Amino acid sequence: MLILLRDTQKTPRMFSLFGAIPLTEIQDWLRRTGVVLPSDVIEVWQETGGGDVFESETILRVTVASIPNRCFVEDDIGRINGACAEEGKFGGLHVFHRRLFRSAVRFSEQRFVTPTEDGLYGQRFLCFTRRVVVPRAQGRVR
Repeated sequence: MLILLRDTQKTPRMFSLFGAIPLTEIQDWLRRTGVVLPSDVIEVWQETGGGDVFESETILRVTVASIPNRCFVEDDIGRINGACAEEGKFGGLHVFHRRLFRSAVRFSEQRFVTPTEDGLYGQRFLCFTRRVVVPRAQGRVR
């Protein structure tokens, strides 16, 4: 079971999930966009559809046909990554989480990173659904 789902069961008022997305819709989105992402992120979308966590964090929703629940307010991954691209930010990354900090997948190594506004990344994670952190390393994301 995903850590997120286990935590949701313990403290349900801390989470507003957007609603599960059928795997076929996620796969169709991946084909349309040409994005390759780790299975962890796909599993989270399939089980939760993304959502708001602790009222300060948002796991972005894939842009698919399924209708999200009423707490969804334009937190779709296509809009956010499109805005980042227009601003010339985070090249080589795909952002899937935002608010206090961002989480993204770095395409070149298929690792999770936390990019900053100045083009650096600090934390690198092997896995999104389990708490496994790679030793801290600074590097450029542009």
